[in-house]
Amino acid sequence: MAKPTLEEYLSYLSVEPRTKGWGALLVYDRFKTNMLLAQEHIERFDGSHWLKPISLRVETEGGSWTDISELTLDKPSLSFVNSSISSSAARLSMHVSGGKFKQLRRTPGSGQTELVGLSRLDPLSAPAVRMNINLNQSNNGTITDEGRVTLDLSQGSAYTFEVSSWKDLNEKVGSAIQRAFAALPAEERVWDLNTLKPVEGELKPTSFAVRTHSLAKAGQSIVSSDPAELDEGAVVVGVAFNGARGGDFPTRDEDMPYLLPESGSSDPFTMNLLVGNDVWSKQVLAQMFKKVPGYENEQPEYESQAGFITQLTWPGLTVTSPEQTHRFSTPPLYEGLDGAITARRIDGFKAWRFDLLRTSVNMTLASKGGVVVLEWKGQWPPSEEDHPVLESDEFIWRADGGNGSLAIKYPVAIDYTCRQNFALELETAGEHKGRVKVVKKEQQIDVALAQYDGRQFVWLEEVFKTAQDLFKTSFKNAFDQVVTAVASAGASIDVLRLNGLLFRSEQIAEPRNLQVPGDLSLLGTLAPKLTAFAVEPLEATLSAGTTQTFRLAPLPGAAVAWSLDHLPGESGDKGTIANGVYTAPASDAITGTSKRVIVTATAGDQVSRALVTVVPQGVSVFPFMLSGQFSDQSPAKPSRYVVVGGSLGAPLSWAMKPGSKGTLRLPGAEDSDLDIPVDKETRIYVAPTRQPGASGTVDFLMQLDTVTVSSGAHTEAMDVVIPWTTTTAEIRVTAQTDNTLKLALWVQSWDEGDVEIPPADTQWFLVKGEGDLSTTGIYTPGAEGDYIIVAAFDKTSTRLPLWDYAVLPMPYEQTHIELVEHVQVHSTQRRS
Repeated sequence: MAKPTLEEYLSYLSVEPRTKGWGALLVYDRFKTNMLLAQEHIERFDGSHWLKPISLRVETEGGSWTDISELTLDKPSLSFVNSSISSSAARLSMHVSGGKFKQLRRTPGSGQTELVGLSRLDPLSAPAVRMNINLNQSNNGTITDEGRVTLDLSQGSAYTFEVSSWKDLNEKVGSAIQRAFAALPAEERVWDLNTLKPVEGELKPTSFAVRTHSLAKAGQSIVSSDPAELDEGAVVVGVAFNGARGGDFPTRDEDMPYLLPESGSSDPFTMNLLVGNDVWSKQVLAQMFKKVPGYENEQPEYESQAGFITQLTWPGLTVTSPEQTHRFSTPPLYEGLDGAITARRIDGFKAWRFDLLRTSVNMTLASKGGVVVLEWKGQWPPSEEDHPVLESDEFIWRADGGNGSLAIKYPVAIDYTCRQNFALELETAGEHKGRVKVVKKEQQIDVALAQYDGRQFVWLEEVFKTAQDLFKTSFKNAFDQVVTAVASAGASIDVLRLNGLLFRSEQIAEPRNLQVPGDLSLLGTLAPKLTAFAVEPLEATLSAGTTQTFRLAPLPGAAVAWSLDHLPGESGDKGTIANGVYTAPASDAITGTSKRVIVTATAGDQVSRALVTVVPQGVSVFPFMLSGQFSDQSPAKPSRYVVVGGSLGAPLSWAMKPGSKGTLRLPGAEDSDLDIPVDKETRIYVAPTRQPGASGTVDFLMQLDTVTVSSGAHTEAMDVVIPWTTTTAEIRVTAQTDNTLKLALWVQSWDEGDVEIPPADTQWFLVKGEGDLSTTGIYTPGAEGDYIIVAAFDKTSTRLPLWDYAVLPMPYEQTHIELVEHVQVHSTQRRS
């Protein structure tokens, strides 16, 4: 549906409170919210790690295991990924900046555990951890007494972790990461959204919940057909104050109108801070009453109408009024006489009722439509039965003249109303811009005197006329003492402070329109200086010495200045940028695994940023070793594997090394069953059909294909092992004290169980490696990479080949031995 007009929105608010039981609803345009959260993430990015490195191992399917060691994650960035109040979703995205990844498989029917996948995780090719949060099912957020706004990551409904070309594997590893998070101490798995420090006298949020709301469905049962509205929506944050119980949300988008109305201009409202009538009224009125003379922490009594607070009184508050004497001169008709009127104080002001000549007075503060009224209103006597006339209660007029003095006492009826209006106004400039303050406005004093007992007095009309004006002045003077005290409270609400629940930037909003039809609604623009345009791409990873072109969308109207900044605490060569084209520093200027730089585009007072990761190596691949299966003959679907290379910031050349038998191609529609990363450069490796080599050679048993990925002078290789026939033996490894490895080929016999093939009967092959492999199976390491590949077969076997191959990580450490033992003990794939 179209957004409601401002008039329609105000009409909706005027009927009853609309905050759904929450103290306040904070409503933000979802697109602008995500832009601002991304900008804050980059602006405050410091290269530190939110969580300690995580190590985990999980069985992803029968006999197959994934082991991740020292998984290092960047700080999370938050975004809201849909607009649906019934299934609101948010996402925490964390880039993997380091770690090692292994995949192992326990061979069916044997006790062998083989390494079938290996890779280092780095910024060029590493997967991302994305935590998808079901906001409808997650626990509400909390704000501690110190003001920490926290979110517990262990409450996520699902994780996805891009580590393989199979979605099922991703989800299982993601679940393992979730369990690893949940096992951490509470202080390590709680992420601080922000810190909203308590401020004396301001609203104190204590809990909150978040939903998203669809514009297309808001307030109507028929979904809008406007494509622009189908994706557009709002982020709605319900806030509870002072430990109060939280409210709720509608179950359907159509059960609540869209709370960002039309602005009536080309600049739309992208923020609405809707504070409940109960909350703002008590906050403002309490501040005002605390300044009334005689206030001693009395509890007020509130009166409501249609759910809106309309009046409050403090029954226990006492204020005194001094005795009043007014002198005046009689009119010329009675020249020579002066009059005096004395009003005795009997009991003072009590319980917002005071006795001035036994006059009944009510003092209240009432609020309606953004106007707060302080009112004294009274009449004496309220009734003759309740307030019998006493001599001391009488109105006394004394005349002094040349013939002496004359005192005449008359019971008198007094009606009076003292009213002071205050209005809620928005601070539009200065230090307190955006604060809603209470401002003193017009005042009205009405006093009427009438004779009480019907007796007549020749001068009474003239005396009452004069006395009425004098009493009016007296009431005003007394009333103004209270008004002055109330006005000195400077009652106000820092509504914009509530933005700090979700956002960290100061002055992130431009308040434009204050409306108080019941609830208080502050409408405005969310972070106009940070969301006017965006630098694209928001994050880029590229290799040293290469370039990245940044664009601005939409193009700003003012001239653009580009600049670069180090992360806090870093120094050195940042690279250069000109007209949006960033040139990364050379590799020798980068220490460690990467360098982060913040790119800033400034147009007038508007700013947008992007985060650049520069890695010293030109190319990276993932994984750098995998074990596959040959393809069946057509028309069967071939065996396919997703391989990832390089970065988005560098052009890559892909090729198969000469002698390889598999092929490479771009992903296509036929690969929809594979889980292909959307933000990485990928290829599909298609395994060859069975093509064994000459008998008696390693090529008869297996094929080693190599995928090369190049950028400029840099090349990385990815090995793919394809066995032509099922392995029927097992290579066992024993680490020696002299740093060598003793390799042996074992088989199962009919009557002796597992037996070792004698070294003299074993043919060994070093398929990949830089060291030396003796004929007796002793491997002496050389200038190795991350692994070696060895193969062996029984030379005495004349029919079924007894053979095996093994991928051995180098250096061959105790941690890998323990991993293999763990898989052997815990695998659901048992030896038959």
